[in-house]
Amino acid sequence: MRRYLPVLLVQAIDEFFNGYFSTHERSAKTRIAYRSDLDQMAAHVGKDFALISLNASFIENWAADLRLRNYSPASMRRKMVVLKVFCSYWVRKGVLNESPFWRVKLSFGRIAQLPRSLSEAEIRGLLVQAKQSHSAANVPRKRAVLARGNTQRGLINKYRPLLVDLLFATGMRVGEVRDLI
Repeated sequence: MRRYLPVLLVQAIDEFFNGYFSTHERSAKTRIAYRSDLDQMAAHVGKDFALISLNASFIENWAADLRLRNYSPASMRRKMVVLKVFCSYWVRKGVLNESPFWRVKLSFGRIAQLPRSLSEAEIRGLLVQAKQSHSAANVPRKRAVLARGNTQRGLINKYRPLLVDLLFATGMRVGEVRDLI
């Protein structure tokens, strides 16, 4: 009876890149990020770590290590998603019996991202564009088109500069302003 040596994690990572990315279209940036995350995980456990040794406690320990090294919740979440894809690949190949993520519940906290504010130049550009669109919309056309002036779109076109000013002055959402009409 022939005995097989377990597949080492570093070998599994190389095989994953040859197999997974040959059938899944991903950008070069995604490939680089996957490689970086998986190599970091392999460095965490050492070069002699066997793929079949990936289990729930390993995942929890690696997540704890990332937290201790002050990784942001978004970075930790991305690294775990990459590892989850990696494990799923090896489950489909029959090397892993089940994904170790089936027995793990991780929480990284909320990602607090504030909305980006427009610069003064962007605001001025929008106001200028609204006024230009307003002027173009007020060019007389056929009578049938002018009769639509009381529809919601007609009112928006008619009062576009005022509505854009209202958005910037009050911080209202577009949907809230639309509901006023």
